[in-house]
Amino acid sequence: MDTEHHFSEDNDPWGDEAGRRLLSNINVTHSNVESYFKRCSTIVSNVEKMLDGDMTVIQQPRVQAWIKDVCKLKTKIALPKTIIAVVGDTGAGKSSLMNALVGYADILPTSGMRACTAAVVEVVANKNNLFQADIEFLSEREWNDELNLLLNDLIGSDGKVKTKPDLQTTAGIAWLKVKAVYGMVANIKKLSSMKTVTRWLGKIKKISERDPKAFRAVIDRYVESTDTGDGNQFWPIVRQVRVYLPKCHILSSDAVLVDLPGIRDANAARDKIAKEYLKNSTAVWVVASIHRAVDDKTAKDLLGESFRRQLLMDGQYGSVAFICTKTDDIRPTEIIRALNLRDKCQPIEDEITRLQVEKSNKEAKIQEIEGILNELVVEMDEIKDEIQTLREGIADIEDGVEAGMDDDEGSEAIQNLQSVMDENKQTLRSKRQERKDQQNYCHQLQEQIIEIIEKIHSSQREIALISVQARNEYSKKQIRRDFKAGLKEMKRKAGVAQETSDEDEDDDSYMDCSTRADEDQIGSTADNLRVFTVSSTEHMKLTNKDICRKDGDAKVFDNTEDTQIPALREFVHEMTSMRRLQGTEKLIKRVGQFVLDMEGYIYDEGTEHKSTRATAMSIFRSHIMKLKEKCAPVLNTLSESIDDLFNKAIKNKMADGVLHAVGSAERIGANWGMKVNKQNRKDGGLPWATYKATVDRDGVFQSPTSGPIDFNEDLSEPMYNSITIVWDKVFSGTLWRALDACKTSILVVIRGFTIEIQQQLTGLDVGADRITRINQQHMTSATTKIGELMSLLKEYITERQRGVSRVVTPKVQESMLPSYDHCRGESGNGCFARMKGHMSKHISTSKYLMFDQASTELLKQLAILQEDILRHVQNICESLCEDMMTIYEPLWEAPDHIQKLRVAYSDSIQALMDDVKDLYEEANIEDPIKPRPPPSPPSETSAPPKSLPNSTCSSTMPLSSSGDLLITDSWFTSTVSVSVKKECEREPTTLNVRPMAAQRALSLSSLNSRSQTQLENPSSLPKANNPLQRSANCSGRQGLQDSSNIFASRQQVSGENRSHLYPRMLNYRPMYDMAAKAVKKEKL
Repeated sequence: MDTEHHFSEDNDPWGDEAGRRLLSNINVTHSNVESYFKRCSTIVSNVEKMLDGDMTVIQQPRVQAWIKDVCKLKTKIALPKTIIAVVGDTGAGKSSLMNALVGYADILPTSGMRACTAAVVEVVANKNNLFQADIEFLSEREWNDELNLLLNDLIGSDGKVKTKPDLQTTAGIAWLKVKAVYGMVANIKKLSSMKTVTRWLGKIKKISERDPKAFRAVIDRYVESTDTGDGNQFWPIVRQVRVYLPKCHILSSDAVLVDLPGIRDANAARDKIAKEYLKNSTAVWVVASIHRAVDDKTAKDLLGESFRRQLLMDGQYGSVAFICTKTDDIRPTEIIRALNLRDKCQPIEDEITRLQVEKSNKEAKIQEIEGILNELVVEMDEIKDEIQTLREGIADIEDGVEAGMDDDEGSEAIQNLQSVMDENKQTLRSKRQERKDQQNYCHQLQEQIIEIIEKIHSSQREIALISVQARNEYSKKQIRRDFKAGLKEMKRKAGVAQETSDEDEDDDSYMDCSTRADEDQIGSTADNLRVFTVSSTEHMKLTNKDICRKDGDAKVFDNTEDTQIPALREFVHEMTSMRRLQGTEKLIKRVGQFVLDMEGYIYDEGTEHKSTRATAMSIFRSHIMKLKEKCAPVLNTLSESIDDLFNKAIKNKMADGVLHAVGSAERIGANWGMKVNKQNRKDGGLPWATYKATVDRDGVFQSPTSGPIDFNEDLSEPMYNSITIVWDKVFSGTLWRALDACKTSILVVIRGFTIEIQQQLTGLDVGADRITRINQQHMTSATTKIGELMSLLKEYITERQRGVSRVVTPKVQESMLPSYDHCRGESGNGCFARMKGHMSKHISTSKYLMFDQASTELLKQLAILQEDILRHVQNICESLCEDMMTIYEPLWEAPDHIQKLRVAYSDSIQALMDDVKDLYEEANIEDPIKPRPPPSPPSETSAPPKSLPNSTCSSTMPLSSSGDLLITDSWFTSTVSVSVKKECEREPTTLNVRPMAAQRALSLSSLNSRSQTQLENPSSLPKANNPLQRSANCSGRQGLQDSSNIFASRQQVSGENRSHLYPRMLNYRPMYDMAAKAVKKEKL
């Protein structure tokens, strides 16, 4: 059975603490991780081509097994995605935040007037340059179910349809949705005949645009809610939107941003999608305006207790990040006073005061100058008038002279008037110059005032920035404290922590846990909480000129770093890099180990004697049965550990939870029908319309006035409160430790197996060093594989337990359905009282059975999970045994079988090994593949190879100038004919041998008397007494003895060096074996 079949690598729970740390020694970065994946894919493809390429061996069982393994390996080559669920209340700025993160100003709809996104919006990277989207619509049944509910919401307690409901009520929301789609409100029959919008039900609308503005214009129709009243709007019938963005850096590392508009959507289909995304997400971002984040204790409440509790049970509490938006919306005076920033801001405020005084003085001076200028204008006008009068006087005199006036008298009068006029003109010029000087001075003062204003604005911005930064730091600390308080509250309700007063919660000393471990865990979780305080608006203004032209410049921040959008982007890459790094390392090791196992198999020499092969197989099978028997106690220990965790720890807490649920059920049901408290709706009951809408929807409703309502969760809450903390401990710690202990025990058993089988096989004629090499390869492969399979098992368990933890509420809902059905049928006067009465009676009579069934269902699912875990571990053991069979298989394989594989695959395997080795080195991953010593090439000055005279081989053997036999490509491609006539008493045997790789010549001189140093450095080997040469050249007993000694000398070589050298000798093994048999027979 394939133990990996059900595991998903897309849902990485990050496992234990070690799994959450970045492996900094691994050289995997954002830029090269895709390259490594491509290279792994190429290696696997080359393996597949190699196996499919040689038809002479493709039908061998070993080759068929390898082909199946390659097919499985191909399915593992995928980069893990990081799904980030973005949650928050309406108006928190989620869409603006996502626009700023992806770098497109208006790609997702935003509005300052209303909630825009009604459906789940998933944003991913696009590999092409297009802006694309898939709009998935509700099915026809889903919309018809909701339409019936909406029309039912419009019916008042008097049984009449509300024609003009309050838009803030349940009936108002229903009226808006129906009118948005159809443009009118009518009966179901008439509405069903209108298909303009609903013709898209059950379909997917694909959008593709090159321009982002054009894309936004198209997608708005499907995502944004408008109030035109004309109908033909699609947003009420949209199930989900997937947006594909090109050239988006934040998404380039396989991050997926998911905008979840509501975890309790009024539409059941959208609500299910949102919950499914939340369950499968890698991280959760809680987005809130910075004012609400602190004032409303969002971190403590965390969008509702059930939401917070589910995150903890999912193992995602450590994956939560808080994003505080709208940090540019500030009132510095209030912040300075509240955070005691007076000393820090006082010098700046004094400087502002000084500048304002200076500005006032200059403004006063300007006013004074303006007065002077006004006086100058009056004086200049008077002078101009006087000059004009003088001109007229001169003209009159000139006219009088012409009429008979005395010329001398007239000339004198004109001269006097002209003199006065010249003086006035001079005075006018002086006044004009004075005016110009005053105007210039005034202009200078105005420029100085502008500079002062800029300095004031700069100082005010500095104060604003100080205020923002101080508020940001305060908010981060406060949110962590509130987050810690929320976790402490859950522990208190679960009975883990002591009761504390509200006053104690304002001090760090309130963390009085029952154990120091709990306290440390709470503190660590809160301290590691990532909190970002961002300004999407200011970031877009600083990076987008179009927005600046429309909305003005940034008012608070001078650079984008202060907006913390870049920091949030970097945080995304941190998350994705960790997952990609872990996935890359696992894939490289998986591919490398696979190639290494293949190489070890085809380069083994096989076992010549049939009896030895049979004995080796018998010994292996005997020990493998013992190994399986020894694994049984390990599985039993694991089963007992899981049983303690599930049937004792969780079951005991669940029993307490059932008692609490039974004791509080009637009170909870009565609270729903209490009188409405308009000042604080949480402390009161529900209005009739809201109560009715809730029972119409089987106890789940998103009310526009009362918020999210879930009767079933309310009833289940005491049960969850009891098991939440122990559940988190089991599935985030103790169960993992049990699995790690199991893994260690299995490896100990396997190590014992290798020791025992080595002792048994050493007595056979298979070579101790050969067994050692196989055992080393086996332990490396087993350690790698069991680590990988256990990691996948943890991922599988995490995914399964998230589903198991959610079974209680649906089971409670199932028990409540009869009551909901009965309440739905109530109408007319007094219907509300009858509904409440029936609900109370049903809860009272059904509570014991209801909670017992819910508890039984959860424990049943845990039992199934326990069986699955044990079955998977059993399959892991079986898989390891199958791998052992493959690794040890050459011990009972005939040499000619392995020889065929080696002939077919040796060249390709060598190239694959080189690729894997390079990949390990570049990624800085510890290489389990020991390097092979380089072959010793012939001297460049050596003479051309010469042939062995009188050789019994059918092809000529090349020799170096020193007389050594050179194993070269040209000689390998020839057919080696080895005749061992009299001594073996057999017919000559012909062996076809393929080259290992180009330019891999190896000198084999003096193989029977070499040291380890000589093996490591083939060039230092002596160049005389070549027994292989003599054995090929001689037909006597000495030649046969020398040939046998070549392989006999392997007992003097270490296993590591032998594994480097022998694969290049294995092509001669049949010849050597025949020689050895002949010598043995001669001795007898």
